[in-house]
Amino acid sequence: MKVTVGFAVAACCVLGYFCGQSEAFECYVCSSLLSSDCADPFLSGSKADNCAMCGKNKAKAGDNEVVTRTCLPIALGLSPGCTSNSAGGTSTDDCYCNSALCNASTRASMTTALLFLMPAFLSCLKNL
Repeated sequence: MKVTVGFAVAACCVLGYFCGQSEAFECYVCSSLLSSDCADPFLSGSKADNCAMCGKNKAKAGDNEVVTRTCLPIALGLSPGCTSNSAGGTSTDDCYCNSALCNASTRASMTTALLFLMPAFLSCLKNL
């Protein structure tokens, strides 16, 4: 049986995708209600093992702001990234990421940022 290079590359991509989905890692778990170190800028927090995704929620009402960092043992169909909502004078930012300790950042994970910056970087290299 003859295996083409394209088939081999596609098989490796599919296998890598599913292998990455089963990895468990650590996330920060804390609330700025209990420790100011959990607020932004983030200083420290407890760590939880066996997380499928890390989460960070920032809720703001008037001058009050609460930051919560969580470990999700199951991804629950969530995708990495952030959403923002506001209603009745309250605003929330919910961010989810899927790498070790990624919920330490102030907004989205570094992995998410790199996904947006990579095309620009590759374009610059192409023009050299």
